[in-house]
Amino acid sequence: PGERLPFHRHVLDYFWTATTDGKGLTHYHDGRVGHPVYKAGDTGHFRFSEGEFMIHDMRNVGTSDFVFTTVEFLDSINAAIDVPDSIRRKEIA
Repeated sequence: PGERLPFHRHVLDYFWTATTDGKGLTHYHDGRVGHPVYKAGDTGHFRFSEGEFMIHDMRNVGTSDFVFTTVEFLDSINAAIDVPDSIRRKEIA
């Protein structure tokens, strides 16, 4: 609760699935603000045309952990964004 996933850019087709219930606050690059409420099992699908993208953030404004899984498709019309090793998030074992 209270944690924020910083702004990030999607260029590949993808889907997400909520694995827990959750409540969010998200800001989009076009100025929209969303107040999504999720139930475990909710799923969203996104497809992007050539050159299209979406930039957004997400803050957990609920009272419990909010967990979701995102899967991107590397065979999308847009190329994946190159992320240098120096800024990749490192997982702690």
